[in-house]
Amino acid sequence: MHKVLLVDDEEFVVKSLKASVDWQACGFEIVGEAYNGDDAVRAVQQLKPDLVFTDIRMPGMNGLEFIKKAKAVDASTLFIIVSGYAEFAFAQKALNVGAIGYCLKPFDELEISGFLHKAAAMLDQTRPIDEGEILDLLEDATNQGVDKLRYRLEQAGIRIGQQERYRVAVSVGQERLALNPGTLGELILRIGYRKYAYCIADHPPGRADEWYTHAQMSGSAVGDGGVIGDVARLKGAIERAELDAYRYFTVGNYAERLESENTEAPDKALTRLVGAIANQDVPAIFAALNGIERHFSQGLLNIRHALTVYNDTIVFLNRIGESEESLLLSYDKLTVLFSDAGHMVRQLKQALSESLNRSKLSLKPEDIKNRTFTSILHFVNENFCQDLSIQSLSRSFNINANYISQMFKRETGRTFTEHLTQLRMEYACQLLRTADTSIQEVAEKAGYHDYFYFSRQFKRYTGIPPSTYRAEHQ
Repeated sequence: MHKVLLVDDEEFVVKSLKASVDWQACGFEIVGEAYNGDDAVRAVQQLKPDLVFTDIRMPGMNGLEFIKKAKAVDASTLFIIVSGYAEFAFAQKALNVGAIGYCLKPFDELEISGFLHKAAAMLDQTRPIDEGEILDLLEDATNQGVDKLRYRLEQAGIRIGQQERYRVAVSVGQERLALNPGTLGELILRIGYRKYAYCIADHPPGRADEWYTHAQMSGSAVGDGGVIGDVARLKGAIERAELDAYRYFTVGNYAERLESENTEAPDKALTRLVGAIANQDVPAIFAALNGIERHFSQGLLNIRHALTVYNDTIVFLNRIGESEESLLLSYDKLTVLFSDAGHMVRQLKQALSESLNRSKLSLKPEDIKNRTFTSILHFVNENFCQDLSIQSLSRSFNINANYISQMFKRETGRTFTEHLTQLRMEYACQLLRTADTSIQEVAEKAGYHDYFYFSRQFKRYTGIPPSTYRAEHQ
């Protein structure tokens, strides 16, 4: 049975709608009622209906506003507008926001039955996608993995091929963007915290381009992965779209998009940085960073380059400070620390200058060390799901970051990162064994905002993907 939610500000209308048709005979069951827009949004979150009948005129939040908010909660839900007004403008607006039908009060059994049969046909043509499984299959580059991915997508009505081409995009920084829930062949994957990948069928021709144009005006940073006609290219398209979405960080929204990029000079600058770090040549490191900053401003480097530049420079800073614990593991953490790539490079140069002049701790009494480390270790063990780093511990405990790193290695026999990873992985394993939540939610609860990174770390730790671990231990 498909689930139905009825929404109207007048109770007698809801009762009339319930009595207007044999719902079970049409393959539906009514799972809830709501009498205003706010309650209706909460009902969509809790009940996860397949179909919603909603009044268009309600006090406070009207039906059109409710549909937009409900679609942000679950884009797969179908909507039918009910109204006592035969107004073309309302009907057009309802269809524009994704309603699959518009019917008038008083209700007609044949009309309602017709809409239910239409909705049932649309729902029956697709099977719910297991996001965790799809994300795991995207990581499997073998022919068998690609074939299984193609099969799973086709089960959900998504047939990527030369005859069915799809536009791929990624949004970061906001909740997921709304797609038309009345249209088949659309894929949305949550790939990180407030980070979503979209695969939109370009049917009729131009529809995907129109959606992408509207998406760019949504307030989210949206990146383009291009149009694909082969499932094997889906992961690469998502990665391209993700890099493109972070252009607001690397070049800013004001910069023009460069259709063809000459990467020779940026590659040389990155190579110079690696060589200068290997030779511990500080003047050469500064010169390389100056060139890299210019390349970011020209749009010639992306967020992946930014993360590499940051971590390579931090590795050098750690080496001269005898520490290994300052690396960032995701693009999002980089964007939280810095306003843009130029700001990042300037801060790295400042940190390099300060590190060269920073003296080491001269006094480390044994009794103070033990008490201090006990407090730090307790804090980490209690808060490992939070966004912890050596730098944040340094600020919280007012202790030099390099000294904290040395204490971890000396007292536990492993680095801070190794200790933190073990805590998070053990907690993730526990959740996968006992909690009925999505793998994406497990990742976030364990302290990871990037699903792909979590999946790789989990497989490295356990030897198998999270979905396989869950299947074997439940």
